Amino acid sequence: MRASSWIFVTVVLTLPLQVTAQIVEPGERVRVRSADGGFTQGVVSSVSQTFIIIRPEAGGPDLELSISEASRIERSVQVRRFGRNFGLTMGASAAAGGLLAALSWSGCSGFCIVDSRADAFAAGVAGGALIGLPLGLIVGLSATGQGWEPLSAPATSGTGISFSPVAGAWLGVSGAFAVGGGGSHR
Repeated sequence: MRASSWIFVTVVLTLPLQVTAQIVEPGERVRVRSADGGFTQGVVSSVSQTFIIIRPEAGGPDLELSISEASRIERSVQVRRFGRNFGLTMGASAAAGGLLAALSWSGCSGFCIVDSRADAFAAGVAGGALIGLPLGLIVGLSATGQGWEPLSAPATSGTGISFSPVAGAWLGVSGAFAVGGGGSHR
């Protein structure tokens, strides 16, 4: 195969992936960032190819925002942050155990397993971590948070592929494809 054939096959196979736009639907919670860095957060009332109408969470009238002026549109999604929740719960439990053990330690006479306040702290951390392990698993598996999934804006102009026969030294086909934004690539 010639290089131009490989390019053509690659374009045809990847074009549907490039032009598939995730369009937000009415009722979804979104965050729209403007080019100046500010953002509006609310619930989508309606969407068109060029505008998105949002009911702001802060209250007030619906806002009609131009999609072309938005630098980023994000959809609210629930995410499970197991690692963070597990780590925070277990770490807090271990720190509390170590602190309690160190503060409650008093010198001992005779046979002692824990000879100093530092040893008491280390033993308390180990005990707190053992208690925090099942707590961290429960909190890590059950707690969810909010995350933001970036969306691509809908194409503002037609998208398509066109072919035309070419006659010259060789017979062949010339192709062009338009990918939103008003230009076409040959």
